[in-house]
Amino acid sequence: MRALFSTRREVVRTLVVIGALGTLLRLLACLLDPPIHADEYFQYVEPAWWHLTGVGSTAWEWDEGIRSWVLPFYNGAWLALLMWLGIDESPAIGLALKVHWALVNASLIWLAWRGGSSVCRRLAPPSQVASGSDPPPGHEGGLLAALLCAGFTILVSYSAHTLSELPSMLCLVAGLVLVAELVEQPGESAHIRLWSAATLAGLLLSLGACLRIANGPLTVLGPLWLLLTGRRRTLVELIAGATLPVLLFTSVDRLTWGVWAGSFIEYVKFNFIGDGASDFGVEPARWYFDTLRSRAPFTIYPLLAAALLGARATWPYLLSALGMVAYFSLQPHKEERFVITFWPLLLIAAGGAAGAFIARARRAPGQAPASPRFGSRVRARIAALTRMERAAIATLFAAAVLFDGALHYLGTPRPLSKDQIDGQIWAGKQPSLTGLLVEYPLSTGGYVWFGSRAPMIGGADHADDDALLESPLTSHVLAPAKSRFERKARRAGFVTAREFDSYVVLARAR
Repeated sequence: MRALFSTRREVVRTLVVIGALGTLLRLLACLLDPPIHADEYFQYVEPAWWHLTGVGSTAWEWDEGIRSWVLPFYNGAWLALLMWLGIDESPAIGLALKVHWALVNASLIWLAWRGGSSVCRRLAPPSQVASGSDPPPGHEGGLLAALLCAGFTILVSYSAHTLSELPSMLCLVAGLVLVAELVEQPGESAHIRLWSAATLAGLLLSLGACLRIANGPLTVLGPLWLLLTGRRRTLVELIAGATLPVLLFTSVDRLTWGVWAGSFIEYVKFNFIGDGASDFGVEPARWYFDTLRSRAPFTIYPLLAAALLGARATWPYLLSALGMVAYFSLQPHKEERFVITFWPLLLIAAGGAAGAFIARARRAPGQAPASPRFGSRVRARIAALTRMERAAIATLFAAAVLFDGALHYLGTPRPLSKDQIDGQIWAGKQPSLTGLLVEYPLSTGGYVWFGSRAPMIGGADHADDDALLESPLTSHVLAPAKSRFERKARRAGFVTAREFDSYVVLARAR
């Protein structure tokens, strides 16, 4: 019986194709995908832009000291580099930053390959040691997991946005995959090493929690797993690596807010002690369950079933995914982006288990023992499937998952509009612009996309709209098409300057 892949080179080529397609999808999302949340601009990009250029809008968190400056510093370093290279149009700089994050988030495909391969090896151990030209052990699960994470629509969409949930997700998944690979090894080093896979795993898990404090509980399983398997020296190395991000973030808080771990303290006080997050909306306990199910309603249960059938190896991923959903369900304020890490954890577990289903094929058709019982006959038929037949079934399943994910995510309503950002960019380039009136500045793309030093003004309650419309400083208005705000601007003497489907830019009539 011919193997699905006969050489390592064939596996590598397939993985490269999957990675290239997944990366291309993420780059397309940079151009086509509308904004997900205002936080992607005002929490992590606008503060850096404000310090670099002297203009910008600040969200309330930066007055309360509730955010760390590490991620804005990182984004700011890229912004400064792009400006130094001569890219002087701020919309182009904003797009380049999105492309950067899309490329960074494409690394999830590689992580899924490693995680799925590890799961597959544990469920279907190789019968012999592979030579240099043989396909790598567990490649069936690795390729399926990589394919699922490369093309699952919500992961592609989120990759192009500057939200803290994405780098946190990458770090947490990478740390868990490294721990899984460490546990696969028969033993551990006789000495504690300063730098090793364990210290890298600890660094990544800790960095994931520091980038997104609410994801902290996801870091517990890795060290606990090492402890329960008796790898104490490896655990010490992991803990040593975990101290580095903690020291970085607490030191930056000391330099910026004047208090060691100041942003962590304020975050905990606001979200957990004071329950301030409830001011931004409260959802019922089952909200995450309903939301996640709606993203892949036809295949989420088969995905869970595949992961459960391989629970002997998938339990760390499955427990992390379900535990995270349970934990966040206890919080009153809920947003889908908070649990985005659920998807790669589930897809790696299901992909690895499906790969083991392929790898375990040993008998040719017709060799299955006969049995009068229906259940036994079904199991015998499954056992008799060849590797190619099993691979076809698993590939069709992966295609169904990707189609289901695309069908039920594309076209999802967003709180922000790409038309609004496009209108903002166009208005910022007008020579006659002296001031842009918007409904609410913190619901736009900020000054990074505005690209102008002219004031961008407005308010949530519109109490000052009349005065602002009469002000000689206001030369342009950005309003939702056919809205009360547009009609008010027209009554004040503004006329259409440019239309963007759901938004319109109006200019003061001369």
